[in-house]
Amino acid sequence: MKHHVSTILSVAFGVFFYIALAYFGLSFWWIFLAFLPLGYIQLYATNRYNFRSTVQLEPIPESGYEKRIAGLDANQNALAGLGFTKIDEFYLRVSPDTVAYSYRHEQYPITLVDYDMQAAKFCDMVTQFDNGYTLTTTNGQNAGVVPLPENRLGQQFPRAGFADLLHAHLDAGQFLHERGFQPSRLQSEIYRQSFLEHFHEAGNYMKSPLSPIKLLYRMATNEKKRYARPIRQQHLANTIRLP
Repeated sequence: MKHHVSTILSVAFGVFFYIALAYFGLSFWWIFLAFLPLGYIQLYATNRYNFRSTVQLEPIPESGYEKRIAGLDANQNALAGLGFTKIDEFYLRVSPDTVAYSYRHEQYPITLVDYDMQAAKFCDMVTQFDNGYTLTTTNGQNAGVVPLPENRLGQQFPRAGFADLLHAHLDAGQFLHERGFQPSRLQSEIYRQSFLEHFHEAGNYMKSPLSPIKLLYRMATNEKKRYARPIRQQHLANTIRLP
């Protein structure tokens, strides 16, 4: 669902809900309190929709996405200069809907996904290791709101450019290599399967009935900044465990 469509529907439903409550003569504060469970239900319903089991990587629609594709194409030129080659593109039918390009680095075992969610644009760089761990370096603003499993290492650098993000990812990879981690290159033919496995892994957390409360708590506290520092510093602070 496109971002502006979901926003319009949410606002329209909220206005209708407010008018309906006001019609029965409820005071402002009663109406305000009534909106709390409504917000919870909307957020929970959105999470259930976004991480439904039927989500697949679909072809990017042929019309209505020209501007977003142009932005991804411009990024493709910049990423080529850093050694990344495009291997895939896809569309996620979620709210807000997402278009993305995927890349593989020609020298290093890094897979990159460049996302355009209309209101949010960011990329993830991912390296897998033969011990089952993965390292993700992102410039997304809200990457820290979902906690990662112990074997999913993450570092977040909001607003970092591609070159700075690559440098941070390589530095973390070198640190992990010094501790015995051996990177493995993700094969192109199983890339989509691996992506969906990680997507639905996050969905198991997001579909929990308590997920809206947990998300709001993490966004309102420093928990969301847990990954906003290099892996080296996270290890020194004992916020991650390494074998």
